[in-house]
Amino acid sequence: IVNYIYDLKNNPSGGKARDKMRIKSQSASARGGWFSPYLDSDNKDIQDLTKKIYPIFTVIAEQVGWNLDDYYLECGNMWSIVNHKYSYNTLHNHNGSQLSCAYYLQVPKDGEGGDFVIKDPRVKADNQIPPLKGTEELFQIKQNNFRGVPKYKDPRITHRYDDMLIPVKEGQLVIFPGWLEH
Repeated sequence: IVNYIYDLKNNPSGGKARDKMRIKSQSASARGGWFSPYLDSDNKDIQDLTKKIYPIFTVIAEQVGWNLDDYYLECGNMWSIVNHKYSYNTLHNHNGSQLSCAYYLQVPKDGEGGDFVIKDPRVKADNQIPPLKGTEELFQIKQNNFRGVPKYKDPRITHRYDDMLIPVKEGQLVIFPGWLEH
């Protein structure tokens, strides 16, 4: 897949795959990186990836009670983003998608690739919550797993978050509701 992506990036004027797909304009969320056109669903590598992702989406759909007897899951489109140092994507969502995902084909070896950032959808969720008895251990687990960073360095304010930061690694798949800003 990596070769396919870089072929699209390096040959913007042609390529068999490019002729078969709708060209996607530069994403409004991309800052400094390269945003591909929609990926060719006839490409064998893309089909193989989709075959690996679909069973996971099906399990999620079944667990939340979606009616898969009368409806089916469909991959509307896929694209790739190649970000380099200091490139990033602004906060956005995927309107019209029930489930979305980000798959990390490559990440920098030096750990400088950044995090997958999820914005808390609750209105005013960033308001301070006073520390609660018995939550110190839970907070520590949350802090270690998601690298939650208190907004203020005041040690009395330990339960304040704006975003959830998920460190990413090569081969990682992050699945989230399409409406969730990330």
